[in-house]
Amino acid sequence: MNSKEISPVRRLASYSSRSACLVSLFAWQVASGADVPVSKGSSSGTGASINLSIASLITTNTGNLGQSSGTAPAPYSVSKSAVPLNVNTGVPLVLDLVGANGAINSSASSNVDGSPGSKTTAATAQVVNLSLDVAQLLGGQPLVSVGAPTVTTNVSVAGQGGSFTSNSSVSLTGLTLKVLGASIDLSGINLSNVPPNTGVNLGANAVAGLAIILNETQTTGNAAGGLTTTTNAIRIKLNAVNLGLINVLNGDVIIGHADAAEGSDPDGDGIFSGTDGDSDGDGIPDAVEIANAAAGGDTDGDGVADYLDLDSDNDGINDVIEAGGKDANGDGRQDASGDGNPDEDGDGIVDSVDPNDLITGGGHGVALTVPDTDGDGAKNYLDLDSDNDGISDVVESGVGLNTDTNGVFHTGDTDGDGIDNAVDGLAGYGDAPGSSGAPLDTDNDGIPNAYEVDSDNNGTKDIAGTPYASLDGNGDGRIDNGADTDHDGVPNVADVQPGVFGGLPNPAGDNDGDGISNGAEGSGLVDTDGDGVADIADGDSDGDGIPDLAEGPGDLDRDGVPNARDLDSDNDGINDVIEGGGKDTDGNGLQDPSGDGNADEDHDGIVDSVDSNDAVAGGGTGVALTLPDTDGDGAKNFLDLDSDNDTISDLVESGLGAVDSNNDGIGEGADTDQDGLVASVDGLPGARGDANGSTPIDTDGDGIPNYIDPNSDNTGSPDIVGAGNGALDANHDGKVDNATDSDGDGIPDVADNDDINSGGLGFNLKTYAQWVNEQFSSPANTNPAISGQEADPDGDGFTNAEEFAFGTDPEDNRSFPKVMTSGIPGAMGGVQATVTKDPTAYAFVTVEGSRDLVIWLTGPGAISVGTDQPALFSAQINNALPGGEKMRGFIRFRVIIP
Repeated sequence: MNSKEISPVRRLASYSSRSACLVSLFAWQVASGADVPVSKGSSSGTGASINLSIASLITTNTGNLGQSSGTAPAPYSVSKSAVPLNVNTGVPLVLDLVGANGAINSSASSNVDGSPGSKTTAATAQVVNLSLDVAQLLGGQPLVSVGAPTVTTNVSVAGQGGSFTSNSSVSLTGLTLKVLGASIDLSGINLSNVPPNTGVNLGANAVAGLAIILNETQTTGNAAGGLTTTTNAIRIKLNAVNLGLINVLNGDVIIGHADAAEGSDPDGDGIFSGTDGDSDGDGIPDAVEIANAAAGGDTDGDGVADYLDLDSDNDGINDVIEAGGKDANGDGRQDASGDGNPDEDGDGIVDSVDPNDLITGGGHGVALTVPDTDGDGAKNYLDLDSDNDGISDVVESGVGLNTDTNGVFHTGDTDGDGIDNAVDGLAGYGDAPGSSGAPLDTDNDGIPNAYEVDSDNNGTKDIAGTPYASLDGNGDGRIDNGADTDHDGVPNVADVQPGVFGGLPNPAGDNDGDGISNGAEGSGLVDTDGDGVADIADGDSDGDGIPDLAEGPGDLDRDGVPNARDLDSDNDGINDVIEGGGKDTDGNGLQDPSGDGNADEDHDGIVDSVDSNDAVAGGGTGVALTLPDTDGDGAKNFLDLDSDNDTISDLVESGLGAVDSNNDGIGEGADTDQDGLVASVDGLPGARGDANGSTPIDTDGDGIPNYIDPNSDNTGSPDIVGAGNGALDANHDGKVDNATDSDGDGIPDVADNDDINSGGLGFNLKTYAQWVNEQFSSPANTNPAISGQEADPDGDGFTNAEEFAFGTDPEDNRSFPKVMTSGIPGAMGGVQATVTKDPTAYAFVTVEGSRDLVIWLTGPGAISVGTDQPALFSAQINNALPGGEKMRGFIRFRVIIP
């Protein structure tokens, strides 16, 4: 960009030598609220200016004398010293038009260097031993005589984009002034620091058309956009002054001139912002952008005022496009018409959109329409969802599918042009040609997706595929209630950040960094655990104490409730909070808070007792759950269907009774409240959460529940042997040796009936349902009174469940489980019972003891299992068994059918 000529001087006919001092200086600075480097600058300093004429007969024009100049960015300091001032012009023996003598010193400096921070541009003009006479007829007195030992003018402008200040001063100590030989009283003027724009009172010596001004100063522009200050130490103005014989004397004599300018010119058109009709060149007049801007003038809060911001809503679509403009080269600015003069009236608005400018082909420019597509009162260039279809313009534009969190880019704006770094193709003010390209237009109908409610023209409105579909009752493809309190273009009913510019999450983004997309978490409309923190910002969406990051986006139990919202992610009947190592005193399926009165100080959705960022009752901070992986197979217990790898599913070992009719280790059944708990183990089936909690069985009472205890009765062989899979445990640690698990469900492949999908611990054993179909013909096989687990169709005193487990015929009363009992020799005596289980039946047998047939107990304090093999169970009562008579005891074999 060429520098702006501050004081153009017309070169007239007669020029004579040198005169007083004129210095001019000009620099640009990119403006924004951020600390933006000064990017442009130029300056020049000259001497004095004398321009006089008498009826066009005698003329003198000295031009600018004692010149100093420089350009920026690149710091400079230039000066001239002791330049002679020697001007004598007139008609010999008739008129001395002007006589001036002295010495000129001038300087110009700037530290504009392209770096951030406040910069200063300054100029100084000085005339030493000034002697000046103006218009002296032969034999008469000069019209004006001026003398001074030193005339000094200083001007400076300093600051950066958004904040500029100017200063100027004039010193005329020792100044004398005469008009037609009469001395003018200057005693009322502080000549050491002359007040701005001091007009000299000539009193009785006044001459028509003559005016003398000291410290003539003018400042234009504004502090935000830039300032220009021009100061003349002495200015003598002559307008048709009558000299008697010759009565038309016109012109100016300026002594000690300096000017400085510094400001923002972001669009590079040579006009400071603030006086530029379109400071950023986007085709939208500043007056429109200022009127439509949010309070404070910076709608998107990026530190760049809207009238300087090429993307005022930070949606990745440049304002020129959203306003209906044309930007063929992709620089973020409105294209000119191409007639060779892009701004005839010099108002800073390019001709193609300026009705006052002529354009190529004739006629005048046409102002941009600046549309509001959805009619919500927010112009598209300030609207984050211009068509109100619940999909942000960021997403629909196609410029950044995963880089925003709320419909607004926030990665920063290094060059201060208002275009976020994520989509800015130019490391300087403006955009790179084609960097972001035209907004996506899927159906190629000329209407970008961001402004069209059926962007692919398939007959289905775009809103239908969003969480906001129910908000479009009239079927027009837009959210019906467009009320928008914070004026960001996102209706209140869909705005997850009311009162903040932004609030329409990118469905493909991940606001809380938990690895689960915003869309999967409900785009801000869902708060699963009701803690007041929407899932997209909640570190623990279901409140089970396990971070969403650990639970992940999957659905291990395939119940339609994602793990992060599922209180029993593997449907084994044991609530996640228990399997994760948490505490759930009230049995509601949620991690207990610490009880300090503020359950979530940092409002991240993670309860304080397990959040290291939250204070807890009694002092200190929360401690995250350990999330154990008992068998070390890489699957945390809450996502492991066999947490101890003993080939017995957690569902069975828990003893909580979750229904598993297909024998895959995953509970099944209705879950009407969608909390992830199936009806058979949900203590609160009508509302989210549990009522009675889940306390898994601990047979041997060692504090380790069966599902994570490889030898749950603490006697005999490990559970894996009792399940008939001892061959898979060559090292006898109670776990399957080869823990390879292709489907990640915690069941080793060697024991998994289904290596593709989660579940499959039946290990080819016969299920009760299969056994029923083998033993009973139709219609008995579907009649619970005959084929149900508790039925006894042959009347032999053993239920179908017992006959299934022990391999006998349910329809033959001569075939029934054989339980052998015997006394135990010794002083203490006792009883021992033995039974043989069918090793092919998918059923589990536990041994319990009692003294009174009312209270049945398990564990080493009650019962000892002497033999625990795949088929043979032999057990005896311990004398320590409490209750009843010590000389009396009972043993029973409890059958559990998964």
